Amino acid sequence: MSEFSIPVSQRSGSRLCDEGGLSSYNASPFMIPPSPFMTRLGCGTGVSVYRFNRDTNELNDLRSPWAVKKVNKKARSGISERLAKEASILKQLQHPNIVGFRAISGTVDGELCLAMEDCQRALEDIIEEKAFLEEDFTYDEVLKVSWAIANALNYLHNEKKILHGDIKSGNVLIRGNFEAVKLCDFGVAIRLKDDLSGLKNSGDRYIGTEPWKCKEALKGHVITDKADIFAYGLLIWEMLALNVPHVDLLAGKTSINFLSLLNLVVSKNLLVKQTVK
Repeated sequence: MSEFSIPVSQRSGSRLCDEGGLSSYNASPFMIPPSPFMTRLGCGTGVSVYRFNRDTNELNDLRSPWAVKKVNKKARSGISERLAKEASILKQLQHPNIVGFRAISGTVDGELCLAMEDCQRALEDIIEEKAFLEEDFTYDEVLKVSWAIANALNYLHNEKKILHGDIKSGNVLIRGNFEAVKLCDFGVAIRLKDDLSGLKNSGDRYIGTEPWKCKEALKGHVITDKADIFAYGLLIWEMLALNVPHVDLLAGKTSINFLSLLNLVVSKNLLVKQTVK
């Protein structure tokens, strides 16, 4: 049997507006099976993610599986719109360190589904596994993740003027033995001003996740591209500490010093330098 054939992005599956506005979408020419016939990979706010093993094509080539993000039936209002917005952004992105868009479709029950390339595991799961086994990441593994996500952020900020808005280990996908590292989940992404000095639209709001939030977000100050960079630093911290940022402080325990851990990375020439405007 031949190797997986990786499809290019299918751009006929949606008519979503480029600037984050929403319009009706056309069902892509593929059928999403019912949830019990797919492998559940994880869940998020109002959505579940499944592995969709596709049939062979007309040449009998085994087609690569897709990860399908599906809106839950009992999800609160606005989740479908957020998923549609994520699809509209993801379709515009072409980068080796960002998860690839495949298609967007509605099921026969009216549930919205976003299909993406399947990258096997989340970094968050690997961190939890290593913490349980009391194993550390190798310097090479830390380098691969830090380099890949820095490249992804450089592309998002400087070329696309997009703030990811939720950098954390749960939104970093790993394929194989760190052969591929990709940023995912653009449901709360926000457009930046051309000079990255703030948000493009005054009505937009930074969401993030509490332990990874920068001081500007916590105090209601101006949000720039640096919000992603701060969370990026904590992403590296997660790999070194095998823990969620700030949890020890909240519990009243002694926290591992963030700066000393970053100095350790720098001393091993692992931290990728990224220009922050």
